Parts: sequence; structure tokens; C-alpha cells
Amino acid sequence: MGIVDFEFAPHWDGSKEYIDLVKKYAETKHTTVYVCKDSGGIIADGDTVKLIGDIEKIEGRAI
Repeated sequence: MGIVDFEFAPHWDGSKEYIDLVKKYAETKHTTVYVCKDSGGIIADGDTVKLIGDIEKIEGRAI
């Protein structure tokens, strides 16, 4: 769709293992991923991104 310049991974259970998997994905795809627990969310409005709740921002970088 190309609406935002990041990816969103909902239903994070708080585990480090899941974060490690998402980090590998983000690095492979050179993208940013917001990982969110069920109680949180993201509101994207134009260039503004508002994070609600327990969210981790993972930025993929070239190795």
C-alpha cells in the first residue's frame, strides 16, 4: 500500500526471542518495524506517528 514507511508487528508477547526475530527481519529488509503488545497501537496521520502503549521501535540497518 505504501501508506507509511515502516512495518507493524502486533501481538508481541513481550519476549526477547520475538524481538530478536524481528531485528533479523528488519536488518534483512532494511526497514523499521514497530512491535506492539495487544494493549497498544499506532496512529499515523500524515508525517506524524503517535505511539500508544508498550511499543518497541526496531530499525534495520545494513550489516
